[in-house]
Formats: sequence, structure tokens, C-alpha cells
Amino acid sequence: MKFASGLLIAFLGAVSAHAADCFPPPGKLIDIGGGHRIRLNCSGKGAPTVILIPGASSFSIDFALVQPALARSARVCAFDRASHGWSDSFGVADDAEQVVRDLRDVLSKARERGPYLLVGQSMGSRFARLYYARHASDVAGMVLVDGEHEDGLFVLADGKPAPISSLSDAQFVAANPPASAPPQQVPDARLDPAYRKPPERLQQVHVWLLMRFFDNMRGASAADVDAFRKANHAALVMLHQIDAAEHPLGDVPLIVLSAGKNDSNLAPTTRYTSFGPTW
Repeated sequence: MKFASGLLIAFLGAVSAHAADCFPPPGKLIDIGGGHRIRLNCSGKGAPTVILIPGASSFSIDFALVQPALARSARVCAFDRASHGWSDSFGVADDAEQVVRDLRDVLSKARERGPYLLVGQSMGSRFARLYYARHASDVAGMVLVDGEHEDGLFVLADGKPAPISSLSDAQFVAANPPASAPPQQVPDARLDPAYRKPPERLQQVHVWLLMRFFDNMRGASAADVDAFRKANHAALVMLHQIDAAEHPLGDVPLIVLSAGKNDSNLAPTTRYTSFGPTW
């Protein structure tokens, strides 16, 4: 086992060096203020502009097969939110309100005109829906790909499963006591079968980005953990409240795509979490 582990470490090290040397960041790093830079990769022409929003532990590069096909007939921009891909790390990881602000700011700075067709994958659907809630006039339509639902993420509260979105702040804190140390269990960077369709070079880039992402997670403080938990809870509660309206999406065109099969490589319908769906 030690020999195998050594080979894996050597392989990942080679992947990191190869990816860094052979695949420069696509698109542009755009300063949205305060020295905070967000990666936006745009191609093609046409309207409305399609905005690709990756899911948990995913990056703009994961749309490498989708974006060129869409760009034949539309303007397409793939977005790396803060702490993901080549974007800078700042603020609270995956804070939905921050993600929405950053996305709007980077599109404005890049002079990408709306209205936009938002494509949210898995957790990215959370950000797409909240973007519409905050800026409905900027949205021409939405496509949710294997999108999560706020009532499908659970924690154990008083020994029973409860949707995170149904808990008050006090109930959520009781179910998730403040962290006293950084996260101890962080996944290893590996290439899941779902990511083996792109060319080998892009597969290496994906693993390299995962290594960077998980290294940042390992360096998170207890305060970072708690801030993430609170932001995650707030976003799910907010979407639950928005969804309670009679017509939460108004008349905006909506397409929901689902793989129709649930295995380890697909976002589950129901998840139990004590830290959040990303970490």
C-alpha cells in the first residue's frame, strides 16, 4: 500500500507540473474590485449570452466539451467563482449572495451584455436561481443540470433527519456545533469516471485544479468552517422562502435536465451533511 501511495503522489505531482506548464488559464482574470480577481472564459457570438455555472468542487474547465458546441451559435461564458478554478480565494467559500454579486460584477466588468441564459450544474443551480431572484430583468432563461433542491439536503436534528432549509438559525447551530479545529476529512484529488470523456490533457488539468482546491480546504480555519456552514444554511433557507411563492420563477423559460440515474458520480437527491455539500 505504501508503494502504491508513493506512485499516486508522484503521479499527482507530475500532473500538477504538466498542467501548469501546458495549459495556461483560459479566458481572463478580471479584477472586480479590491484586488479580487474572477476567471471568466467567453467565446462565440449570439444572444442571449449563455452563462455556465459549475457545481460543487467543479470548475469552468469541466464545460470544455459543452462550451465549444454552444459557441457555434451563441456567446458563452464559463465562470469560476471565488476559491474555484483559477479565480482568487476571498470572502466565504460558496456564499450564494457573494457568488451572485461576483458574477454580476465580472459580467459588467467584462462588458458581457444581458439578458443571460443561466446554466447551473448541481450546486450551480442554487446560484442561478438566486441570481434570478436578485436580478430577474437580467435573466432570459434558465437551464438546471442535475440541479440540487434546497429541501433535499439534510442534517440530523434531535436524532432525526431534517431538511437544512427548514431549520431556524438556533436549530441549525444546535445540529452543527461551532468547529473547534479545521476540517479533518478532506477528499483526495482523483479523476472520477464522469470526467474521463475530455482529452487526457484536460483530465490532468481537472485533477490539478482539484489538488489546489482541496489544499485550500485543508488550510481552512475553524472560523472558515463556521462561516461556510452559516452561509450554506442561509442560502438554503432563502431559496426555500423564494420557492414558497406561487410563481417563484415568473414566466422565465426553464429547462431541467437530469441524468435519471443516481450513483457516486451524480449529485444525490437527498444528502446528509454536517459541513455542507461542498466541503
